[in-house]
Amino acid sequence: MNENAILVFEDLLRAGLWGTSLACRWEELDEQGWTDVLNLAHKQTVTGIVFDGLQSVTVPANLKKVFIRLAVQVLRIEQMNGILDQMVASFSEKLLENGVQAVLLKGQGIATLYPKPNHRQCGDIDLYVGIAQFEKTKALFKEWGYSVEEEKIGDKHLKIIEKNGVNLDIHWITTMPLSPKWDKPLRQWEQSFFHKQKEYVELNRVRVQVPPPLFNAVFLFMHLFNHFMSEGVSYRQICDWGLSLRRKEVRLSHKLLEGYIRKFDLVEPWKVFSYLAVNHLGFDSADFPLYTNGCDKKARVVLKRIYAGGNFGKYRKHKDYKHLPWLFWKIGSFWNHHRNAWTVSKIFPKQYVRYYGRVWKLVAVNLIRRLKIRKSET
Repeated sequence: MNENAILVFEDLLRAGLWGTSLACRWEELDEQGWTDVLNLAHKQTVTGIVFDGLQSVTVPANLKKVFIRLAVQVLRIEQMNGILDQMVASFSEKLLENGVQAVLLKGQGIATLYPKPNHRQCGDIDLYVGIAQFEKTKALFKEWGYSVEEEKIGDKHLKIIEKNGVNLDIHWITTMPLSPKWDKPLRQWEQSFFHKQKEYVELNRVRVQVPPPLFNAVFLFMHLFNHFMSEGVSYRQICDWGLSLRRKEVRLSHKLLEGYIRKFDLVEPWKVFSYLAVNHLGFDSADFPLYTNGCDKKARVVLKRIYAGGNFGKYRKHKDYKHLPWLFWKIGSFWNHHRNAWTVSKIFPKQYVRYYGRVWKLVAVNLIRRLKIRKSET
């Protein structure tokens, strides 16, 4: 990859987020260089933000085809955001009419923190309903004619296939901390959504409940770090988390936030990802409790993995075992994760032991459960 393309890509990302001026190095790029920049934007799922950063650039005549393709991609992102906003609003209203209080996680709620919400690249819809409301929610979606996947032990959500192909994840828990001993305090914090600390965003002229700002700051980092440990993350997840820290309520609660970071054993990864957010994406270090410049070596290793893997690590080279029978597919998938774990263990050894100890136990439980089911069917 052209090193200058990476620098221009990060310049554009900062310009899209903060409206900062661009360094003149973008003028040195040829067509291949611009193609590399836009490929980076695609892999890091920040195409819309990079497009915003390009608004101050006069497009050379010989590159107009490249930029027309980019504009078409951004138009699709805008259209998809419109569809998801409508779906979230509709589901939230429909569930509430049937006595279910749903809280929107990530996605369309976090998009409202961006300068241009409809330029954040969207994905699935995640609704948290809690353990007490979960079975009722599941029954409602079945009654409404949706395809509902069977949940597994250790899963945090139930996947529902929306009729236009969008995945809707119904969460009974928001996420899993590194160790089971922290499950109870996290579950209690989640339950507070339904009784106090209520926060809303407006989507498609409908008030939709989202987590309170301080919880979001912690949850988004836990979600980001869990994915980094298992698969990989992109710049989009770091942008989401960084923007959540800019909320006034979070800025006024740094001591409390620091306590949660320590409580959930996230200090070292928090420092490393904070360094990346500040030094590569232009965030203000004052918004990141525990920020330090002393973790640059680990940050370089993490950054290399982010660029190599892209969104959820899907661009990292690994073998695909999905065509094999179920058991061999699971073993192959486990091996892919194990190879990733070996690399992660050298960056965050303490968190590696906690996280993969929990993951491998859940894998073993699910494997035994699945084999028992298959045996009973024969």
